[in-house]
Amino acid sequence: MIKNVKFLFYFLLLNILCFGCKKKEATQISFYYWNTIFNIDKTEQNYLDTLKVKEVYVRFFDIIKENGRIKPNAQIDFGKKTFSPVIIPVVFIENAVFKNISETELNGLIKHLAKEVQFIYTKTQKGLPKEIQFDCDWTKTTAKAYFNFLEKFKANQPNILLSATIRLHQIKYFEQTGVPKIDKGVLMYYSTGNPLDFSDKNAILDNEIAKNYIKNIGNYPIKLDIALPIFSWAIVKNEFDETRLISGVKSIDLKDTVFFKPLEKHFFLVKKSNYLNGLYLYQGQRIKLETIEPADLMIAVKNIKKYYPNKVDKIIFYNLDGINFDNISTTDLVQISNSI
Repeated sequence: MIKNVKFLFYFLLLNILCFGCKKKEATQISFYYWNTIFNIDKTEQNYLDTLKVKEVYVRFFDIIKENGRIKPNAQIDFGKKTFSPVIIPVVFIENAVFKNISETELNGLIKHLAKEVQFIYTKTQKGLPKEIQFDCDWTKTTAKAYFNFLEKFKANQPNILLSATIRLHQIKYFEQTGVPKIDKGVLMYYSTGNPLDFSDKNAILDNEIAKNYIKNIGNYPIKLDIALPIFSWAIVKNEFDETRLISGVKSIDLKDTVFFKPLEKHFFLVKKSNYLNGLYLYQGQRIKLETIEPADLMIAVKNIKKYYPNKVDKIIFYNLDGINFDNISTTDLVQISNSI
């Protein structure tokens, strides 16, 4: 009898302690795909499969303004390939498009853009896209036109979730830059500096700089997903102090001491003229390598979690490219997503 009473006591105590406890829903992992030819290699597919990725955000095309004319550019080529995870179309729009845009031009842009997105989407997916995302680094002078575009587009596509990218400065100064009327935003938690800057700061992501932009993120009035960088690049400086960016450069590309001499931190000297990722380098030029380590991303999510009180449903890593996976494993990505 006593044993039964004790058992009942502990059973009730356990239920009281666990009352209301719910298992934390895992943060979904996704990727951006930003190449003009859609081609998923074995490494990339393995990451998608291992991480159980449900959605991939694919840049379909850009909208640019050239000689006063608004037009699409750099459209993706899907070929005849099909793809199993759900594709979310992304359209990049130059900020210049919304400078002095007329109502007629705006309506025409919405009409033709929607048709083009659907035309490309049906090459690889069935039905209508569940979500469409716009990527535009709007400013105070273009905010009204861009927000008008988003509202009209949503009115014409009411059943499609509408999302848009949000830069760090648009979080810190949202009262000045405005807030778009969309279903969801994606905070681009990178690009904290000038990519051609040759200082010792990392222009891809400097966590000390980034965290100063999000201290009031809890006041941002729309729900946010988070985009984090996993790419790398190199900046080359010549004898005239001119700089040039080379995408996709990793530390292993600069290991050959016949051609490159390590200097302080992430700087190198070109000892012997040679090619680096298709660009010919001359002896005497200097290189600054900028990469992102898993530890950098762990600090980033720790800072975001500190200042953002809402649950982050999704982390979108930029971008899905096999060369970006040399430095970060699927285990790293799961640990990062579970830490936010």
